[in-house]
Amino acid sequence: MPSIRTGRMQEAVISWIQGGLGNQLFQINAGHHIASWENRPHLVSVSSYRRDALRNFTSAAIVDKETRTNALENALIGAPYSRAGSMKTRTTLSRLRIETTLEDASGKPAVLVGFFQEPDAVALSTHFVAASLDRFRERQSDHPLAKQIRGRVVVHVRRGDYASAPGAISAFGSIRPDFYLEATERLGVSIRDTVMFTDDPDYVIQTFALPSSQIIGPSDAATDLETLVLMSMGNGMVLPNSTFSWWAAELMNRPERTIAPEFWFVDHRKGQTLARDTWGRVPN
Repeated sequence: MPSIRTGRMQEAVISWIQGGLGNQLFQINAGHHIASWENRPHLVSVSSYRRDALRNFTSAAIVDKETRTNALENALIGAPYSRAGSMKTRTTLSRLRIETTLEDASGKPAVLVGFFQEPDAVALSTHFVAASLDRFRERQSDHPLAKQIRGRVVVHVRRGDYASAPGAISAFGSIRPDFYLEATERLGVSIRDTVMFTDDPDYVIQTFALPSSQIIGPSDAATDLETLVLMSMGNGMVLPNSTFSWWAAELMNRPERTIAPEFWFVDHRKGQTLARDTWGRVPN
């Protein structure tokens, strides 16, 4: 099938974004680097969210509208997966290459499809994305919750799909409650003196016997992006194996006061982890 004229896409690196906020930021970061290496424009396609009933493109506030593909461009890109669920090698109409790794994505224009959380992608500088997040954080400096968070250790307790979806449970397991107690002790504070961010306030109240005033839940901030930058306003971080709070810790930039789980995945035989080498670790 001959390719259709694709305008600016002919020279671009295009990130086909999918997943929640933490995953989105890793994909944007990888796409930015690949485009920079090749001196090409970086475009962002959010067409996957038309079919995603659970998630939205929550990075919108830090991505320029001009860099997002339009409806016609999204139609030319199409779905990178076949009806059987296998990855295509090229987009159907525009015939752009589809690439899934940093190594394969260099060279010609391509559509990047994947989460880009392999060790080589995690090792990339996050300066570009962190700077965009920091500008958004500055706009939240007077947020009603900011004063409560500043100067305190932030703890993130993620439940959601990690506690209910079989696929997530088999990949990431569950974090034992004592992980949070031991991690805060490592940072020299009681868990009662922290700010707890969670998508399951009832679980946190019951498990740690904490007052609701100490807990920031999903309805306390307007967007996921707002929640993430609020997390980053603390002076220390205890995070689970979550890409969401990974980016909050990265933005906080207090590696000496950041504690992550010893193992990121249930299958830890390969030793793969998203945690920075400079972060502390506590068994999970």
